[in-house]
This record gives sequence, structure tokens and C-alpha cells, in this order.
Amino acid sequence: MTTARILVRAVIVSDGRSPVLADVLDAISSQEYMPDSVHLVTLGDAEIPTPQGLDVTTSAAPASASLGEAFAAALADLPAQEAEYLWLLHDDSAPQADVLAKLAATARKRPRAAIVGAAQVRWKTTSRLISLGSTVSRVGARRIDLIDDNDINQGQYDARDDVLAVSIAGALLRRDVWEQLGGFDEGYRGFGESADYCRRAWRAGYDVVVVPSALVRHRQLNLHGARDEETRGRGSRTSYATRRTSEWYHALVWEPLLAVPLLVLWAFASSLFRALLRVAQNEPRMALVDLGIPWRLLGRCTGLARSRRRARRHATVPARAISRLLAGPGAVVHHVRTRYLRAYDKWRLAVTPTGMIRTELAASGQRRRWMLGVVVVVSLGLSVAVFGDWLPDLLAGKMLSGAALGVTDVGWHELWQRSWTGWSDVGYGTASLDGSFSAALVPFAILPGGLRLGLGLVLAFGVTLAAISAWFAVGAATRAVSVRAVAALAYAAWPPFLVSIAQGRVGAVLAHIALPFVALGVARALGWYRGEALAHGEEFTARRSASPSAAAVASLAFAFCVAVAPVLLVPGVVALALVAACAGRRWPRILLATVPALLVSARGIMAASHAGSLRDAWAVLAREPGPAAPSEVSSPLKTLLTLDTSPGGPSGSLSPESSALSPRPCAWRRCSRC
Repeated sequence: MTTARILVRAVIVSDGRSPVLADVLDAISSQEYMPDSVHLVTLGDAEIPTPQGLDVTTSAAPASASLGEAFAAALADLPAQEAEYLWLLHDDSAPQADVLAKLAATARKRPRAAIVGAAQVRWKTTSRLISLGSTVSRVGARRIDLIDDNDINQGQYDARDDVLAVSIAGALLRRDVWEQLGGFDEGYRGFGESADYCRRAWRAGYDVVVVPSALVRHRQLNLHGARDEETRGRGSRTSYATRRTSEWYHALVWEPLLAVPLLVLWAFASSLFRALLRVAQNEPRMALVDLGIPWRLLGRCTGLARSRRRARRHATVPARAISRLLAGPGAVVHHVRTRYLRAYDKWRLAVTPTGMIRTELAASGQRRRWMLGVVVVVSLGLSVAVFGDWLPDLLAGKMLSGAALGVTDVGWHELWQRSWTGWSDVGYGTASLDGSFSAALVPFAILPGGLRLGLGLVLAFGVTLAAISAWFAVGAATRAVSVRAVAALAYAAWPPFLVSIAQGRVGAVLAHIALPFVALGVARALGWYRGEALAHGEEFTARRSASPSAAAVASLAFAFCVAVAPVLLVPGVVALALVAACAGRRWPRILLATVPALLVSARGIMAASHAGSLRDAWAVLAREPGPAAPSEVSSPLKTLLTLDTSPGGPSGSLSPESSALSPRPCAWRRCSRC
């Protein structure tokens, strides 16, 4: 150990977008061991606050300059001195008052140490650790922190010294080694360059040391995308693609040349697996990001040869000599497991109520269940009063028939075949536009009793089904059980809906039942729903999260509605587009919810595009699936009074017929040639 004073040059790089640069300069001016000079490099036309009581030399660099290029610009006119060290700081990293003294003491004690790093802690909570050295996996170069994220600093890591890599923010670097190694590798593009530089230092015969008691507050603006207005608030996911690509690039640089093609193939396979995992975790946006990472990696391979030469140019120590510093399979598994467990624990704490809140939730849940029971009983009574005379005939083996309903004694295999072929077996092969309608009816056909009984029960109890679906949808807007009950019953007893049931318009009935789930899915997908009401006007949970899986449910429900009622395509797409315009940055998931419906309606859209006039085109888009025979429009008042729903009623109403005597021409598609 030498007692000679070392020469320290502090270098700070800023683009002017850091809100804490003044705090960083104040932290430097308050050091117990003052640096010999302070150099501030500005990128572009950045505005820099005037430091108080600190002599700062400023220089400019191009706005597009990287961190390494900015450091080189600051040192260009400064000749190297004996025992000179560079103290590199970001414009969002503020060292505590004793940091430089501790780093300098370690540098004098360890003259072979080319990099002396500090511990990174939270900006506001300095007892929480961010980084205390890191390593990479032996295969794949996955970056692994040597501490658990947000771990409490209780002195448990004070004995740590040699590590594979440290964060350059706040680290002390020997200038002669910096110039010998050529600084940072620009191929990493802002992430992963610290690990690469430290690894090159190890291979060149130097040490990398961390000082656990030297604490640097780090705001991590780049990591969380907090420098740009458009990415602010999105968290570390904004930089995930760049960071993950840099990890793969690190692997390509340091692995043997023959392993590079295998690693590229592995990157593609890994991205596919991670994308599937993201879908299972309800993160479709991140799934697309993972799928794009291998292609980003290929784009960086233009500089791979230069990076590999730089990594081995000054290597005097064999790779196996530092293998002890790399993470083995057990460390990788532990890192992945703890990361997912932390995410699960964070979610569990957010959704777990306290004892007092649990009591309130139990009371409100009991009121909600009682009122839902009332809604079900009332709607069942209405169903039985209006359409109850169909039930004995349905259970006796007969089927409902009518001009708008057609024949329902159709097997599931026939419906399934027509779903895929798009052609009707009758009418001399006339093209059928509504194969998706047949697919929507398959679940009802595979139930015991077949399509005859399945559709009959849906029509008979359609009021109850509509009331239940509306109950859940209204719950996204209000938690008042009385309001939910009134809205649900009003939706279920809507006169045009009762008319559709009485006339056997299956598509309109199914769409009316499914539409509330579209609204509920959209509300959940955007986080526009009410939590459970608590005392003093509070809600549980206080923070409502947006659910990508709810958007998927909304898209499937909307596709089902369009399949059974094609007329809903145009107004539905317009409505979702208006919602997307008000959804902020979540607008893509709302617009993507229209894609399944557009695919379901592809044949109809193509047929409408070939129509001779706008009227004919709209006639195609507004078609009603099923037989083309018109039905008489019944009076809503008569429907409410059950005057036209008895067997043998008007031509537009339903009547039970024996399934054995029912003819089966055209089934669900009565074409113009029949």
C-alpha cells in the first residue's frame, strides 16, 4: 500500500435532460477528498446549471456522442499524469461525501486494480441497494446482479472486493489502463459496456474491485426511460430490448468463434420461448419486443469483428483463469427464480387487503350476491312467464321452428364442416358468407340434446343470460348494487330483444347476450373500472391495473358478436376506434381487439367490396345469418304481454315442431336458388 496522493479527474457527462444534475455537482463539491479537477461534458446544446463553489471546466461534444466518446472529448487536451485516475459520473449519480476518499484509499491499497467501483443505492432511499457488482452467465452472457434488487444494506456485503464487473457510474478508473484498452466498446450502445470493459481489464491482467461502503445515489434515468417525455413513466421495460440485445452481443464477443452461429440460433429459439412465456403472463407487448431482439442482434453484427478483436488485443490472462468470476447454472437459476418471486410478492402485497378492509369487502360481497340472486330470480320469472310454454316441448324432443329460425336439427359435424369450407351443400354450391356463424353454433351443438335443445334453451332463458351478462358489465361503472340490478333488468327486458327471442333471431339474441362482455373487457383492458367501495370514499384496490388478457377477451367477444350479427361490425369498429382515441398509450390493444372481428368478416367485406352499389354493399354487411326468409316485426308491447309467442302464433313467431317430422332443406343457409 502506498501513501502517495493520487491524481483524480472527475468527469461528468450530461445531455441537459437530467433534473438532478445540480444535486450531482453539489455532491462533488461536498466531498471530503476533493478531486484535482472537475470536467463537465455537455452533449449538443444542453443547458447546464451554474455550480456553486466548484471550479468546473466545461467542454462540448456532439449530441449523438456516446458516453465513451464524451469521456474521450473531455480528456483530449489533457495529457496523462503519473498515478492519474478518472472518476466517471453520470448526470444522475450523486456520491455521498466520503465516496471518493474510500475509493482513493482502495486504489492506493490495490495498485493492480484498474477499476474501483462503488455501491449503487436508491436516490431517495439510500438503504436500498441497486448494484454491488455483477457477473454474467458462462453461456449466453445473461447479466446477473450479485445482490437482490432493492435489498436492504445492513453491512452483509462489506467483505466483498473482487467482482467481474462494476457500474461505471461513480467508479474510479486508472487512466493508463483506460487508454491501453481503448475505452468503451461502442457496439454495446449504452448498456453492457461496463461489463465488457471490466472483463477486458481482467483479461489484461488487472483487477476489478468494489467498495461496499462507498455509496452512490443513482437515479437510473436511462434504465427507466425517464429522459424522454414519451417514455417517461413506463419503467425499465423501455430499455429492455436494448439491454437484452447487449447481453447477447456480449456473448457473441466473448464466446469462441465457432459458437457464434449457434448462439445466434439460440437467440432466435430463446426469443420464441420468452414470447410464449410473455403471452402466458398477459404481456403481449413484451412478447413482440422479445421476438424482435434477435433481429436487433443481427443488426449489430456489423461491428462484431471489431469488438472481438478489441476484446482479445490486450488479453494476457487465459479465459479459464477468471471463470471463477462467472455465474454457473445454479446462480442463473437462483437469479431467475428470485426475480419472478419478487414480482409475485409485489403483486400479492398490492392485492392483499388488511383485516379491516377484508371485513368491509365481505359485507359488500354479501350484499352483491344477494342482489345478484334477486336479479336472477326476477329474470327467470320473466323468462318463464313469457317463454315458459316452450320448455315442455323442448324437453319432449321437439324443436322450435319459425320463418326466421329455420331448422335447428343440425349435427355438430355439419356445422364444423361448413365453418371451414364456406360453401353450402345446397343451392348448387352457392358461396356462403357466414361460415363463421356455423362455427359460433358448434358449442351449442356438442351439448347433450344437440343444437335443437341448446338453441331452444338459449332462447327460452335469453332474458336471464342477458341480465347476468349486463350485471357484470355494469359493475365496471358502478358498485351500487341497486343501480346494477335496475340496469341489468332493463337491459334484459329491452323490448326489441324480447321481439328477437319471440321471432327466433338467434344471431341478434346471442349478440345481445355477448355485447356486455365486450364492454367489460374493454374497461378492464384500460383500467377504466371501479374498485370495491370502502368507507370514507376509498376503493380497493386503490390502483387499478390494465389487463391485456381482458383485451383478448373483449376481442373474442366482439368477434363472436360480429359472427352472429354482422351488422355490428361497422358500428363496433367505430366505437372501439373512438375508445382507442381516448385510451392514451394503450390505444394499440383496443385497435387490435378489432382484428379477430375483421378476420371473421373477411368474406363479407370482400363480397361488399364487389357489390355494384353502396346500397348493395351495406346489404351484405348488414345481413342476418341464417335463413333469408323475412319475419314480421312484432309489437314490443305484444311481446311484453306474451300475445304472439304461443305455439301456432303469427308467421314471425316460433312454434315447437317434432324434430322427426322437420324437413332439413338448406339448414342454416337458404340461398337464392333454393
